[in-house]
Amino acid sequence: MKKILSIFIVTLSPILLYGQDYYRLPDNRYVSQQFVTLPATLIALYLVINFILKLIKTNLDHRLKSKMLEKGVPEKVVEQFLQPGHKDDRTHAFKWFLLLTGIGAGLSIVYYSLPIGVHSMAIMAFCIALSYLAYFLYLKK
Repeated sequence: MKKILSIFIVTLSPILLYGQDYYRLPDNRYVSQQFVTLPATLIALYLVINFILKLIKTNLDHRLKSKMLEKGVPEKVVEQFLQPGHKDDRTHAFKWFLLLTGIGAGLSIVYYSLPIGVHSMAIMAFCIALSYLAYFLYLKK
């Protein structure tokens, strides 16, 4: 918990320093550049690290399965190792598809309902909640 708190404080410290660069919104309000670049950088970093970890996990799973086949492990055990991964990957990918679709829909609605305010956060919350509801219904089916 202490690590998460310290990482959170370190990543948000540039915002608290009130940088001089500002973005101008369509309704003539200004937003600090850190409010835009920091979340975008964190999301990009998360996606890159997650991709690298997924590649490493896939490679290690492949090596484990080939070693199991070389050692003569019964096919039933190897089959149990092979089956859950594909179904779980599809479900995980579909979850992210629904979540990102909900975020995209929310951002589109927010864009067409300017000015940005508290209602924008409510629109985003409802769109993300609908995405998770769709995922829940998919899992239940």
